[in-house]
Amino acid sequence: MSHRFAIALTLMLPVIQTATPAQSESANWPQFRGSTGGVAAENSSPPLEFGETRNFQWKTALPCGSSSPCIWGDYIFLTAYDGEHLETIGLRRDDGEILWRRRVPAPEIEQFHPAGGTPAASTPATDGERVYVYFGSYGMVTYDFEGNEMWKVPMSTADTEFGSGTSPIVEDDLVLLNRDERADSHLLALDRRTGEVVWRTERPDFLDGYSSPGRETAPVKAPFS
Repeated sequence: MSHRFAIALTLMLPVIQTATPAQSESANWPQFRGSTGGVAAENSSPPLEFGETRNFQWKTALPCGSSSPCIWGDYIFLTAYDGEHLETIGLRRDDGEILWRRRVPAPEIEQFHPAGGTPAASTPATDGERVYVYFGSYGMVTYDFEGNEMWKVPMSTADTEFGSGTSPIVEDDLVLLNRDERADSHLLALDRRTGEVVWRTERPDFLDGYSSPGRETAPVKAPFS
C-alpha cells in the first residue's frame, strides 16, 4: 500500500479547493490536465507551500497508482493497482472517505516498466454524470457517481513496452481514446452514453505511444510536421 501516493493526492486538493466553491465549474478537474489541457485559469492563486501543518486537509491510504485525481463537485475518482487487481476508487472530496471501489476482470496484466511503473496509469474522465475509465489491461468501463456500471468496452491487452499512459477525454458527446501500441495503433471515439464506436482512425505510423488526446487552446502559428 503506497502512502506516498496517498499524500500526493492530498496535496493536490487545496489547489482546487482554494479557487472557488466545489460545485462551480472552475473548481472541477474533469480529466487529465483538466478541462483546459493544463492551462491555468486567469487570476488563479494556488498555494505554493505544502506540508502536514500548512495547506493540509486530509490524507487517505490507497493502493499504488499513477493516475491523477479526476474531480467533480463532491467526488474524486482515480485508478489503482494492488499488485493483483485493477480498480476504480470513488472518494468524498470533503474528508477523503472511500465511497466505493470497483474492480475490472482483466484477463492478464499488461507489460509495464519495472522501475516505478504501474498498469493503473490512466486518469479517469467525467462529464458530471458518468466516470470514464481506461485500463490497458482491460479496456474502457464507465460508472455513475455511485459506482454503478453503465457500460463497458473490453479490449485486447495493450501491447506496449512500458505500459499504457494514455487517458480518455470527453469532448461533447464523445469519449476519445488514443490507443497506440506496437501494432494496430488507432484513435477511438465512443458514444459517451452507450459506449458504441462512433468512429475509429488508424495510426499506422505511431508505435508504442503514450500521449492522451488534447484540445487546441491557442492559435496554431505553424503547421505540424
